[in-house]
Amino acid sequence: MACHIYAAADGPSARRVKLDATDEELSDISNGIWMCYTHGKLIDTDESTYTVEQLKTWREVAEVRAQLWQQLGSRIELSPEHFINIPLPETKIGFESLGQENHSIGQALSRACLSQIWGRKPTRAIRDALIEIVRNAFEHGKASKVTLDISTKSIKLTDDGSHYESTDLLYEARKGGGFHSIDEIINHHNRSVYFSSHNDGFKNHHIFSVISSPEEIIELTPCSIEIPQELLWGQGINLSVAEFCKTVYVIFPRYFALSDAFKLPMIAANHLPKDKDYVFVGADLSDRAIELIEQQLGNVKVINYER
Repeated sequence: MACHIYAAADGPSARRVKLDATDEELSDISNGIWMCYTHGKLIDTDESTYTVEQLKTWREVAEVRAQLWQQLGSRIELSPEHFINIPLPETKIGFESLGQENHSIGQALSRACLSQIWGRKPTRAIRDALIEIVRNAFEHGKASKVTLDISTKSIKLTDDGSHYESTDLLYEARKGGGFHSIDEIINHHNRSVYFSSHNDGFKNHHIFSVISSPEEIIELTPCSIEIPQELLWGQGINLSVAEFCKTVYVIFPRYFALSDAFKLPMIAANHLPKDKDYVFVGADLSDRAIELIEQQLGNVKVINYER
């Protein structure tokens, strides 16, 4: 059945009303979406769950799928690369207690088309981690409120509980659901899923994203440092990061060379803040460059993004 994204007219039963829209805009094909009867009735009765942003994402995913199927002449299963340019629909959900976190988080990710846009396996891993973090926030952090915020390029979980970084779960003796969920993200999906956790002195922040370049990390977290090219040539530049950051992402300059790797011990000793865990990030690093970075800095994590 054909449904309106914005209601065709204002009234008691209208959903997603846009008062400043013209009749032409409301009747335009861009304001329509094809739905099965069941979901057509649902979106026409529940505007708080089925938002304009969600419906536009649904339509965009369906249009990309239909176009590719038509071009290929077959209904093959498409990969996230086909939907990479589709933004996630902005959604915010608040939790004040436990009991509905599994269903609420699972439905929010499903309605955001996360498995299509980011991939099934990353979505499942992110879902598992979100549920465990929410439970830990209430059960151990004594949080009074947790907020799940889906934006166009990231998913953020914020809570007002006691100081807690979910990456600390990797070092606890008890290996429960929280440990396994974070371990899965960091050690099995770190090439596709970006994840960071920090406390800014007021709240705990846990950030998930699927990114394609180091520059996107800088936009996502204050816990990142860019190494400028000048520093590799010994010029005096001070690098700093927020004190609350425990894990810091160090971004290499583009076209990182093999000889640059030999300068990293000096940079780490003289320019990087002490008592931090570091993740080194580059783009199009060669295999030998990664090998040299690991040799020079010891047991460090290196992430390489293919452009």
